[in-house]
Amino acid sequence: GPRLSRPAVLLDGAVYDLSIRDGDVAGPGPSPGGLEEWPDPKDWSLQDTDAFVLVYDICSPDSFDYVKALRQRIAETRPAGAP
Repeated sequence: GPRLSRPAVLLDGAVYDLSIRDGDVAGPGPSPGGLEEWPDPKDWSLQDTDAFVLVYDICSPDSFDYVKALRQRIAETRPAGAP
């Protein structure tokens, strides 16, 4: 299932806390790691998140569709006026 790591990164003398969510399988539908199995994005503290990096397998259209759906869910959850 999805893994969460929280490293701290030192950049230009400032410490930044990262939250990295990594899933074993990315694909739409009820498969392991599919969008339905991830917690509701409203619970991810999206209002406090400054950036997202969504990665997909260029050889897998299902992987791209999954990232597209995830991006849409993130956009729907962001506060009004947030980029």
